[in-house]
This record gives sequence, structure tokens and C-alpha cells, in this order.
Amino acid sequence: DRVQYAEMIIAQLPKESIVKYRGGVGNDARLAATIAASQKKGAQDEKALASWSTSLRTAEGFADKVDEAEEEHGVPMNRIVFRTVNKLGVSISSISEYEGEDEVLTTGNAKYRHTGEYKVIEYNGNDYHVFTLEELTP
Repeated sequence: DRVQYAEMIIAQLPKESIVKYRGGVGNDARLAATIAASQKKGAQDEKALASWSTSLRTAEGFADKVDEAEEEHGVPMNRIVFRTVNKLGVSISSISEYEGEDEVLTTGNAKYRHTGEYKVIEYNGNDYHVFTLEELTP
């Protein structure tokens, strides 16, 4: 299975301690739940391989997919970005077909804890909800 093979390779490669970002969208309920988790310094887990970027602008680009998400789900969406210092992922920029994304692939068993740091950043007339996480080593 390709996923298991990727997980095995990621586990064996050296990990660079760099800041990485992951952007996405969420409805008002998801945003409220994420804010509450941040305030409580709660846990957050990834269930599958996750693609992050060392570029905040790239993560914001993924968070900008609100129009598509609103059309698909029929409810307003918010731009959400997570920020953490890498401990578990490996850069795949040299082999990624998405040149310029500065991609870092992280294993599916990654666990995170909210640090309580949350801010809203305005960029190009849009609000981005940015949450800082601590990436926990297994």
C-alpha cells in the first residue's frame, strides 16, 4: 500500500525544525470549536498523511477556497490556518509536482496541542484565523 510505504519513508528521514502552515476552511461551528480548543489548550490529531507548507502564503491559498466550500456545503465558511514547528514531517519540495508550495509531508499519526495562541490576520481584505499548535513527538 502506497500510504504505508510513504509513512515508512517519512519515519526514516531526518526532520528539520522549521515553521510550517496548513490552510483550510471551516464553517462557523468548526471555527468556534477550534477557538474553544485553543483556549483550553486542547489536543488535535491528524488521521491521515497531511500536507503542510513552509509558506504562510501557500497555506492562505488553501484557506482561500471558501467560495468552493460555501457552494458545496451551502453555509458560510471561514479561512483557518494552523501554524507549528515541524518535528514529524519531511520536506518533499524537491519531488513535489506542486512547485513553489514548499511542501512538508507529515505522518498520519501526528498529534498536536493548541498553545492558546490565536489571532486573526487581515490580508488582501480577508480575515485568516491563525492557530498555533505544538507538534508532539510520538
